[in-house]
Amino acid sequence: FTPFHLMIETNSRDDFDTDKILQQLEENTGKKSKVLETKTPGMQERGFTNNQLPQKRAPQQSSVATPGVSKIGGRIDITSDVMCALGEVRKDDDDTRWMLAEYETAKGPVTCTGKGSGDLSELKESLDDTKVMYGLYRVTDTVDDITTVKFVYIQWVGCNVKPMMRAKISTNKGIVEEAFAPFHVNIFATELSDLSEKIVMDKVTAASGTMSHVK
Repeated sequence: FTPFHLMIETNSRDDFDTDKILQQLEENTGKKSKVLETKTPGMQERGFTNNQLPQKRAPQQSSVATPGVSKIGGRIDITSDVMCALGEVRKDDDDTRWMLAEYETAKGPVTCTGKGSGDLSELKESLDDTKVMYGLYRVTDTVDDITTVKFVYIQWVGCNVKPMMRAKISTNKGIVEEAFAPFHVNIFATELSDLSEKIVMDKVTAASGTMSHVK
């Protein structure tokens, strides 16, 4: 909860009074005299003339940055072609089943670099082990004899990605995930062996509760 200017410990709601809080703030910052604790109507505050009565000031906002982690993360631009490709994958009347995006440069933006109507093996052909890439893959799952569409978010960090780039993706993780959402499951992969139709469908069926655990 830091930084803050005043701590109040209380067991009474009466202490949550704006005037009392402002008075304590002014006393803590040295802006208020502690000599006079009470006021009498028509009586001057001690040490001031009528024209010099101190005015109460609203607490100023701290210029100190509050520590913490942003929900979304570091700023990164995502191009419109990424959003268009995501829309195509989601459309029921579109043949596009997958799309991939990557950083155009180390500083961005994230741009679409591939899409297709094939299965996961086609998507894997576009993966590069020196790059960080993000993908959305469309599959179907059968729940109670009803075929449902599921979306798989893939975060690919190639095994030969440079350390500085690996560090960068942690700050962009939230904003990229938000752009690719909603999805049903997500998969983090660094090797092609981390991605297969079985791995994907096991995650999908586990998430939807349709996986059989009988061995």
